Amino acid sequence: MRKQLMTGVAAAAICLGLASCSRFDYTLISEGEQAYLNYENAFIEKFGEPAPDQTWGFGSADANGGGVAQGAITRAATRAIPFPSDAASEKFLSNVPDTVEYYGNINNGGGYANGISYIDGNISSINIWGGWDGSQTTGGTLYITGTVDFTSGSYYVASNTEIYLVSGSTLKLTESQAQGLQNGCKYYIASGATLEVNGEIKLNSCEIYNHGTITATKLSPNGNSLLYNVGTLTISDAITLNNEESKIVNDGTITAASLWTAGSAKFQNNGDATISGATTVNSNGNIWVNNGKYTTGTFTYNAGSSEVVNNCNMKVNGQFYINLADNAGQNCFRMDAGASCEADTYLAKGPHNIYMGAGALFKVNGTATMDAAKADYGVYGPASGGYAVFQAQNIVAGTAGQGYEITYGNNLYVVANSHFAQGYSGTYPFIDFKGGCSESNIFTEGNMPNYSITSSECNPGFGGKPEPKAIRIIAEDLSASEGSDFDFNDVVFDVQMNWPSEGKHTITLQAAGGKLPLCIGVLDDKYEVHNLFGVSLNTMVNTEDWTAHKDPVPFIIDGQYGSGNIVDLPIWVQKGSDWVQLTAPQGKAASKIAVSTDYKWVKELQDISKAYKNFDTYVTSGKPAEWWKDNKDDSLIYNAQ
Repeated sequence: MRKQLMTGVAAAAICLGLASCSRFDYTLISEGEQAYLNYENAFIEKFGEPAPDQTWGFGSADANGGGVAQGAITRAATRAIPFPSDAASEKFLSNVPDTVEYYGNINNGGGYANGISYIDGNISSINIWGGWDGSQTTGGTLYITGTVDFTSGSYYVASNTEIYLVSGSTLKLTESQAQGLQNGCKYYIASGATLEVNGEIKLNSCEIYNHGTITATKLSPNGNSLLYNVGTLTISDAITLNNEESKIVNDGTITAASLWTAGSAKFQNNGDATISGATTVNSNGNIWVNNGKYTTGTFTYNAGSSEVVNNCNMKVNGQFYINLADNAGQNCFRMDAGASCEADTYLAKGPHNIYMGAGALFKVNGTATMDAAKADYGVYGPASGGYAVFQAQNIVAGTAGQGYEITYGNNLYVVANSHFAQGYSGTYPFIDFKGGCSESNIFTEGNMPNYSITSSECNPGFGGKPEPKAIRIIAEDLSASEGSDFDFNDVVFDVQMNWPSEGKHTITLQAAGGKLPLCIGVLDDKYEVHNLFGVSLNTMVNTEDWTAHKDPVPFIIDGQYGSGNIVDLPIWVQKGSDWVQLTAPQGKAASKIAVSTDYKWVKELQDISKAYKNFDTYVTSGKPAEWWKDNKDDSLIYNAQ
């Protein structure tokens, strides 16, 4: 057998590759495929069709041991949001190129149509009037060095002119001048350069790429305009994006009193954005994305879009208000894995959805008011792979006695000091649940789930650091093709998914009732269960009085084998010449099941549904979740000494 097992780096690499491709399905080839098909048919014939939302204990048990790996924030990787890139680095200059002529020497300082020149502090008026190429206006090229002040002079540059503020330069404009920036113009502001406007900057389908500093009273990108900020943007009043394809992308620092975005405008923050007053997203065509740190006084999200996404750290110092159009699939506020949003208060009025990835946290420091008034609208965690948390001081109903105040869905924990009680308006519940979420996912009066989110740049973290909870895994090695040996004791082990910083998982092998080569975690001799117990391949361990009796065997595997959810921990069995993974696909026949460590496994060759009489019902309905707690036959259950 040792010659048949793969070892070393190659085996580990193959193990990882197969695990990533077969999270919810078997790795099937030839003999392995046939073995699975036989097993699946026998399982369904024996127990019936599994419930569509059946997750075999992996969705309901805190199998990730209280932690979600934060090392790889996904940043909405599945979203296809079209944002532009920064200009090429050669556009940001330290000095004016040597060959460029001084503006004052061209046409006696009277300007030009589409030439190239530079200006300094001795120039107070400029006129680049442009030309015509038969289809559009052609502009010139202008370099700015020193401190150039047009506030007492005139400033006109034609459409499609390129303007370069070299390092150390300052350009001062009046509001009237800054509101007349022409179509197709491109401004490149180098690091150490400054654009100062005593009033509003209005971008009329032009582009500004800022690596330096911009200060103004207001900012209004209009038309197909772009402001790409890598430096510092300080707006004392409002930023307004209203129409067409106006865009702001921030890789640096933005400060403003308010942000209003509507129409088909686009806003993306990859750096640090601070809005002291109101942020308003008010369109079903809007794209608003935070990939960095976003702080605002209030956040109002009306109408609805599928592309309003918080991927990192968001802080609302006042009310988070959401009221969207009636389109559950498209109109929503998304939070990617590991992201966080913290608000002082929360009001969900009318249709709304918040979709959160694994390890995402939405925290309300005060009261969260739920007033959806329609089925299916509410807060959802991921369908698999981990949990999200919605936390508030108090969660109250917006309208007394109204059905469908809120829906909670999927892998979601709801934590509050108090939560309004369940009830019914006719047949309509006040609190509805979807995707396996239930009242057991709501924690109140200081109770907390055994779950923790590790703090990161995107998330302040949730919970403390309790000892990671161990989960027991019971599994079949696909030999039960006749329906006669579904004892789920071919391997029994406990797993403690340790904290990401530790990078290790602790496995405690309890029993091995199978006679096939079987590896836990890693496809390697030293992780084969019979080898771990120190017995031959044909020897069963701890499953009946007449089998071998061995003490449990603890061992450690690297955390890379398996994600933050225990369902991804590979279990390998050899079927003929193939190595096959045991899996627990949602709504399909399972070859492994997660239970708590108080579960006692079934004796050798005994039927699990006779030993635990709730098992059949659990398979087809998902209930009771703790099917092993009662209605059992102790004579068929193995008691470890």
